[in-house]
Amino acid sequence: MVAEHRAEHQSQWAAMVSIAAKIGCTAETLRRWVRQKERDTGVREGLSTAEMDRIKALEREFECTAQTITNWVGQSARDAGKPLPGKEGLSTAEREELTRLRRQVRQLQMERDILSKATAWFAWRVEKTFTLSSNS
Repeated sequence: MVAEHRAEHQSQWAAMVSIAAKIGCTAETLRRWVRQKERDTGVREGLSTAEMDRIKALEREFECTAQTITNWVGQSARDAGKPLPGKEGLSTAEREELTRLRRQVRQLQMERDILSKATAWFAWRVEKTFTLSSNS
Protein backbone atom coordinates (compact mmCIF):
# COMPACT_ATOMS: atom_id res chain seq x y z
CA MET A 1 0.00 0.00 0.00
CA VAL A 2 2.84 2.39 0.86
CA ALA A 3 4.61 1.60 -2.41
CA GLU A 4 1.45 2.29 -4.44
CA HIS A 5 0.88 5.69 -2.77
CA ARG A 6 4.53 6.75 -2.54
CA ALA A 7 4.30 8.95 -5.66
CA GLU A 8 1.51 11.00 -4.08
CA HIS A 9 3.80 12.12 -1.22
CA GLN A 10 7.14 13.87 -0.87
CA SER A 11 8.78 10.91 0.84
CA GLN A 12 8.15 7.34 1.85
CA TRP A 13 7.81 8.49 5.46
CA ALA A 14 5.14 11.04 4.48
CA ALA A 15 3.23 8.26 2.72
CA MET A 16 3.53 6.08 5.83
CA VAL A 17 2.25 8.85 8.12
CA SER A 18 -0.75 9.44 5.85
CA ILE A 19 -1.62 5.74 5.46
CA ALA A 20 -1.04 4.94 9.15
CA ALA A 21 -3.61 7.56 10.18
CA LYS A 22 -6.14 6.02 7.80
CA ILE A 23 -5.66 2.40 8.94
CA GLY A 24 -5.42 3.21 12.65
CA CYS A 25 -1.82 2.43 13.56
CA THR A 26 1.28 4.49 14.21
CA ALA A 27 3.60 5.49 11.41
CA GLU A 28 6.41 3.63 13.18
CA THR A 29 4.40 0.40 13.21
CA LEU A 30 3.66 0.77 9.52
CA ARG A 31 7.36 1.51 8.84
CA ARG A 32 8.33 -1.71 10.60
CA TRP A 33 5.80 -3.67 8.54
CA VAL A 34 7.12 -2.12 5.32
CA ARG A 35 10.75 -2.89 6.26
CA GLN A 36 9.85 -6.50 7.12
CA LYS A 37 8.03 -6.86 3.77
CA GLU A 38 11.18 -5.53 2.06
CA ARG A 39 13.27 -8.17 3.89
CA ASP A 40 10.76 -10.90 3.03
CA THR A 41 10.88 -10.02 -0.66
CA GLY A 42 14.66 -9.65 -0.75
CA VAL A 43 14.66 -5.91 -1.41
CA ARG A 44 16.32 -5.23 1.96
CA GLU A 45 18.97 -7.35 3.69
CA GLY A 46 18.11 -9.01 6.97
CA LEU A 47 16.13 -11.92 8.39
CA SER A 48 12.87 -12.72 6.65
CA THR A 49 9.73 -13.64 8.57
CA ALA A 50 10.30 -17.31 7.71
CA GLU A 51 13.86 -17.13 9.05
CA MET A 52 12.67 -15.46 12.25
CA ASP A 53 10.00 -18.16 12.67
CA ARG A 54 12.70 -20.80 12.21
CA ILE A 55 14.83 -19.11 14.85
CA LYS A 56 11.89 -19.15 17.27
CA ALA A 57 11.39 -22.87 16.59
CA LEU A 58 15.10 -23.54 17.19
CA GLU A 59 14.91 -21.49 20.37
CA ARG A 60 12.21 -23.83 21.69
CA GLU A 61 13.99 -26.95 20.41
CA PHE A 62 17.42 -26.15 21.90
CA GLU A 63 16.07 -24.30 24.94
CA CYS A 64 18.23 -21.25 24.39
CA THR A 65 17.55 -17.62 23.61
CA ALA A 66 16.79 -16.20 20.20
CA GLN A 67 19.92 -14.07 20.61
CA THR A 68 22.05 -17.22 20.90
CA ILE A 69 20.53 -18.60 17.68
CA THR A 70 21.02 -15.23 15.98
CA ASN A 71 24.68 -15.21 17.08
CA TRP A 72 25.12 -18.71 15.63
CA VAL A 73 23.51 -17.63 12.35
CA GLY A 74 25.70 -14.50 12.23
CA GLN A 75 28.87 -16.53 12.91
CA SER A 76 27.88 -19.04 10.24
CA ALA A 77 27.36 -16.21 7.74
CA ARG A 78 30.79 -14.73 8.61
CA ASP A 79 32.37 -18.17 8.17
CA ALA A 80 30.73 -18.40 4.74
CA GLY A 81 32.17 -14.98 3.82
CA LYS A 82 28.76 -13.29 3.74
CA PRO A 83 28.31 -11.43 7.04
CA LEU A 84 24.86 -10.15 7.89
CA PRO A 85 24.45 -6.36 7.95
CA GLY A 86 25.68 -5.03 11.28
CA LYS A 87 27.21 -8.41 12.16
CA GLU A 88 30.67 -7.95 10.70
CA GLY A 89 33.49 -9.56 12.60
CA LEU A 90 35.99 -12.39 12.55
CA SER A 91 35.23 -15.77 11.07
CA THR A 92 35.91 -18.82 13.22
CA ALA A 93 39.16 -19.48 11.34
CA GLU A 94 40.28 -15.86 11.78
CA ARG A 95 39.42 -15.97 15.48
CA GLU A 96 41.41 -19.21 15.90
CA GLU A 97 44.37 -17.66 14.06
CA LEU A 98 44.18 -14.54 16.23
CA THR A 99 44.19 -16.71 19.37
CA ARG A 100 47.18 -18.68 18.05
CA LEU A 101 49.09 -15.50 17.15
CA ARG A 102 48.42 -13.93 20.55
CA ARG A 103 49.69 -17.10 22.24
CA GLN A 104 52.79 -16.99 20.03
CA VAL A 105 53.39 -13.31 20.90
CA ARG A 106 53.20 -14.12 24.63
CA GLN A 107 55.69 -16.96 24.11
CA LEU A 108 58.09 -14.73 22.17
CA GLN A 109 57.84 -11.97 24.79
CA MET A 110 58.66 -14.49 27.52
CA GLU A 111 61.65 -15.81 25.52
CA ARG A 112 62.85 -12.24 24.91
CA ASP A 113 62.66 -11.48 28.64
CA ILE A 114 64.60 -14.66 29.48
CA LEU A 115 67.27 -13.83 26.88
CA SER A 116 67.51 -10.26 28.16
CA LYS A 117 68.07 -11.48 31.72
CA ALA A 118 70.56 -14.12 30.56
CA THR A 119 72.50 -11.47 28.59
CA ALA A 120 72.63 -9.21 31.65
CA TRP A 121 73.78 -12.11 33.82
CA PHE A 122 76.53 -13.13 31.37
CA ALA A 123 77.64 -9.51 30.98
CA TRP A 124 77.88 -9.19 34.75
CA ARG A 125 79.77 -12.49 34.93
CA VAL A 126 82.28 -11.43 32.25
CA GLU A 127 82.75 -8.04 33.90
CA LYS A 128 83.28 -9.68 37.29
CA THR A 129 85.78 -12.16 35.84
CA PHE A 130 87.58 -9.39 33.93
CA THR A 131 87.75 -7.21 37.06
CA LEU A 132 89.11 -10.06 39.16
CA SER A 133 91.77 -11.01 36.62
CA SER A 134 92.89 -7.41 36.04
CA ASN A 135 93.34 -6.86 39.79
CA SER A 136 95.76 -9.76 40.08
